Amino acid sequence: MTLLTKSMTYVIDFGGLSVARPNTLNFSVYPAYSASITQGADMIRKLQTLWKKAAETPKAKREHEVSLAVTALMVEVMRMDGKLDEAERSEIVLAVEKRFGLSQAEVHELIELAAIEVEQALDLHQFTSAIVKSFSTDERIKILTELWCVAMADGRVDPYEEQLLRRMAELMGLHHSQFIQAKIAAELMF
Repeated sequence: MTLLTKSMTYVIDFGGLSVARPNTLNFSVYPAYSASITQGADMIRKLQTLWKKAAETPKAKREHEVSLAVTALMVEVMRMDGKLDEAERSEIVLAVEKRFGLSQAEVHELIELAAIEVEQALDLHQFTSAIVKSFSTDERIKILTELWCVAMADGRVDPYEEQLLRRMAELMGLHHSQFIQAKIAAELMF
């Protein structure tokens, strides 16, 4: 295959059969190539539109999504031992108020929304991925500490709660040492 400059032609050699064409690629002659290029261009346009929408998403909406994700993880920890303990719920209210600066009414509404989201969720990834995108490693360790506090609020950490917290830590990209660090920090609060 020989390619020449703008004003020249290019020559493609097909095993002894040479074809010279002007240096303008017209893929409409080749429908398979034309269709794949059109589909590729459509895909690029769709991705550009998606990125523009993500960039235009208001900061408040992103903050709501993140607060919902953190609260949903807390609700999941509260529900894991099979009991909806008032001490655990109170711990969630305090942690969410402190972290996001919300009023009591907003926190209770957020907890209700988070409970619905947890019920509908297929896995924890949708929540942990929002946290990973929005928080530094140190902040994620603090969130894990808050999750540990929710688990410890009823005076006992159920083995299922600990297993869930370990899985959450992994999904948040935290190492085992950071998992232990968060657990110890939570124990010191109680």
